[in-house]
Amino acid sequence: MNGPSRSWPIIGDADPRGLVVDVTICSPEAWQQFMGRRSSPVVVRAVIDTGAHMSCVNRTVAQQLHLPNNGAIELKGVRGGHHDGSGELARLSTAQISISQIDGSARTLQVLETAEQGVACLLGLDFLSDYELVVDGRAQRFSLRPLWDEQSG
Repeated sequence: MNGPSRSWPIIGDADPRGLVVDVTICSPEAWQQFMGRRSSPVVVRAVIDTGAHMSCVNRTVAQQLHLPNNGAIELKGVRGGHHDGSGELARLSTAQISISQIDGSARTLQVLETAEQGVACLLGLDFLSDYELVVDGRAQRFSLRPLWDEQSG
């Protein structure tokens, strides 16, 4: 059985980021209970990045949600090729991310906290691996369909 599908326009000239979708991000429930503080989920615009292995949230969102700190890793991207220890360090956190326009099921992920670069959230392959992504260049639209119904049945 296939999950529900939803399509969005590919944003071009007005927003050069391309494939964008609104997502809801929150701190994991267990972490909120442990910390004894509640944080309201936030809805932000997310960029779909099929070249990123991990999803990212910017520091402002991470701080607003009091996301748990899981250490740090050294970042290497397409611009940085040498493994000489000169990469930027990024903090790791845990967040729950959902696309409510599809079905609202949240995925709990380890995410990278990134500097403010005009993007609140970037959805990498860790999130996208649970979806089928179809890009229709002629229609200038893209769609996402959850795959978990197929995997469980």
